[in-house]
Amino acid sequence: MARTMTKKSSDASSLAIAQDLLFFEKDRAIGTALEIAEQNNCDFGSITVTYDEVIVSNKKTVSFVLAGIFLKDSITVTSASRSKITYPWDERINLCKRYRFDYIK
Repeated sequence: MARTMTKKSSDASSLAIAQDLLFFEKDRAIGTALEIAEQNNCDFGSITVTYDEVIVSNKKTVSFVLAGIFLKDSITVTSASRSKITYPWDERINLCKRYRFDYIK
């Protein structure tokens, strides 16, 4: 369950930050990541932003009530997600490969 929560949080954060960057709202990106992690009951891990990708990791600490006698009291589950960014001008100056698909009616 903790793995699902952290994965959902990191996926949503990386996509939201990529969208913020496409709309030139870089200052808002960190706030977006923190807000999404909080909404999913996770802790913000880290963020790496380059020209064409965003990598976000979030974590959650899981405490064990009875296992503390024999094992560790808690573990930390971490998930990372990556989103590629393709800016509209990348296609025009050949910085990316782009494919078009047409539908036949």
